[in-house]
Amino acid sequence: PRDIVSGDFYWFNQLDKKLFLLCADSTGHGVPGAFMSIIGITLIKDICNSNPTFTPAMMLDKLDLELQNTINQNQLADKSSDGMDASLMELDLETLQVKVSTAMRPVIYFHKGQMQMIEGSKSTIGSTPSLKMKKEFTEHTMKLAKGDTLYLFTDGITDQFGGPTNKKFKVNKLKALLNEIHNKPMVEQKEIIEEIFRIWKGEHDQLDDVLMIGLRL
Repeated sequence: PRDIVSGDFYWFNQLDKKLFLLCADSTGHGVPGAFMSIIGITLIKDICNSNPTFTPAMMLDKLDLELQNTINQNQLADKSSDGMDASLMELDLETLQVKVSTAMRPVIYFHKGQMQMIEGSKSTIGSTPSLKMKKEFTEHTMKLAKGDTLYLFTDGITDQFGGPTNKKFKVNKLKALLNEIHNKPMVEQKEIIEEIFRIWKGEHDQLDDVLMIGLRL
């Protein structure tokens, strides 16, 4: 967290042989962001348990509508941009087929040592859509293998200013880092990423909450 509590959150659930994993970034940070996160966790949990046949794209679509309704009914927002960006993954534990749908967030994965990146859908969750743009949460399906790794993350790490010229870390630098370390044990990867982030940030203030999830199949 940037502050004591965080607007970034994760959620996971297992239904039979399927594992669902959500990585999300609520609008704001601190208490307002944490409050939005509590709402998001409550909604996605109910959506998953009430609709066991829903795919990730269907779940994000439902989450978008439910969050809009919650914000409007409780007048939680005074602007149309309140909501969250997220990536949602469904993993079949038997076949290792993965379905991914995202809202404004990329997902990086390594299949047999080769790095791939799924670009995020250009729609965010909960915010009021433009009259000219219909929201769409695209779904991607991959058949992965044992030993492959996936990474879900919010923009806290990539948007952090630092380094020798005080620039953003950016996605390309994160991709290069993961390409170097993805074969290492996951605990070691976590330690390396935390140390790289600490060094990059240096004496600069942390600008946002940071959340990154790595999963090895």
